[in-house]
Amino acid sequence: MRTFSISDEGGVPQPIEMRWRAVRKAPIATSAVIVLVLIAAGAAGYWLYRDNALRVAEETRRADETRRLAELELKAEQEKAAQATAQREAKLLSEL
Repeated sequence: MRTFSISDEGGVPQPIEMRWRAVRKAPIATSAVIVLVLIAAGAAGYWLYRDNALRVAEETRRADETRRLAELELKAEQEKAAQATAQREAKLLSEL
């Protein structure tokens, strides 16, 4: 019994050993590509996480500084109001 095969390689069929090697190498190449993609995704995720952590730390520092300055301004305004009240009371007492 004779058998024939149809291929796009110019009519020359590949030997069985070559086809077997190609089939054996395909899962290895696919696994290697998957591993490289996972490594790249992990590196990108770490890079984004690190930048996000730095940004959050900087925003927290700025918010703390803004809050501290606001507290100092409020304290200065309260002291100014207390001095104005003391001056008015002193003026009223001197008029009496």
